[in-house]
Amino acid sequence: MPALLRYQQSLKTLGIQTWSMKRPNVFLGEVAIALENSIQLIFLSEEIMDMNTPFLNDILTSLNLTHANLAYFPINKLSHLILPIQESKQHRLVVLFNDQQNEAVEDDIEELMLKGEISSYINELKQLKQCHLIETNTLKTLYASTMAKRNLWRQLTKYANNKTI
Repeated sequence: MPALLRYQQSLKTLGIQTWSMKRPNVFLGEVAIALENSIQLIFLSEEIMDMNTPFLNDILTSLNLTHANLAYFPINKLSHLILPIQESKQHRLVVLFNDQQNEAVEDDIEELMLKGEISSYINELKQLKQCHLIETNTLKTLYASTMAKRNLWRQLTKYANNKTI
């Protein structure tokens, strides 16, 4: 008899019931995210975003969407979004606002590990059939650079023209 089974039997004879968790990662901070069917556009960003700026409203308008079709998540929650997007039958556009290529290398090991995890989740997101990923600069950079804005609009237009309704 395996040790774990003997241990559980011993506890059972003492009147102690054992349980197994379906999602033990909850204790590590994992959160279940449910995406409503109305959500068609997801913004991911390291910075806190004001969803009522004229620029973001223009993005929504250009895609014929409203705020009810939009969800915003901090980039560190990206790992929690992979499964809900993967399990969804609905196609979604994900816009990642991130200046990763311009960032200086951090000495903080935890920060580097987090960036490595985020990069692997971004690569995983790119592989999903249920979403289209657009990577662009942070809003701060977009507001300051016409080239960055033009690049984002080019990607949004390409997505809108190729999208099947």
